[in-house]
Amino acid sequence: MYFIDNGSEGTERLEARRQSLARFLGLGARLVLEAGEDLDRLLGHALGRRKLMDCLNGSDSGCMHALELTGLPHYGVFRCMRKQWVARLIDFLQETGYLRVAGQALRPVVLLGEEAEELLRNPEELPLLPQEILQDPILGAAWPRNAAEERLRRVRLRIARLLARPPRQVMPDDLVRALSIEAPASKADLEARLPELVKPHAGLLWAAVSPNAAAAF
Repeated sequence: MYFIDNGSEGTERLEARRQSLARFLGLGARLVLEAGEDLDRLLGHALGRRKLMDCLNGSDSGCMHALELTGLPHYGVFRCMRKQWVARLIDFLQETGYLRVAGQALRPVVLLGEEAEELLRNPEELPLLPQEILQDPILGAAWPRNAAEERLRRVRLRIARLLARPPRQVMPDDLVRALSIEAPASKADLEARLPELVKPHAGLLWAAVSPNAAAAF
């Protein structure tokens, strides 16, 4: 078990999905901690949050080459992930104390916490993360799609066909999920959260998430 149990219940299928996501995020969290340990060992000091993310994302910046980080085992380990995804994982590691921020306010660095140092002595142990991580729209929720998300996906597909673009280029999955979880208060609020490409079609999306959406679909 990789999460703190808060007594929630679910179907057998949902629980299997949750455990699969739990292990995936637990392994990802461990990779972040291992990368922090490698960087500290190589450089003799910790890096700031942005440089840590650049290393994990495999940034081809001059800084990464100047620090000779491109040859590290964990360089680019999250190359296929969005920076936003890596940032949220780091957020949860900070909230649980596995990572801590220190240094001057304008130049903070990310350090391993005591629990992280102890955990890394065991190659099989994964961080114990709060169960709320399963509900984070950026990291990917493990529950079945709700009705609002189903409606948004149908509208996204319609807009994608109008624009002759793949659906995920029109609106990323994390935005669709976030809109279904935290419905915008108005059409203007919705439009402010949309990519520029989709703003002209805000009316279609508002029909999918407005208070009367269920009756309209």
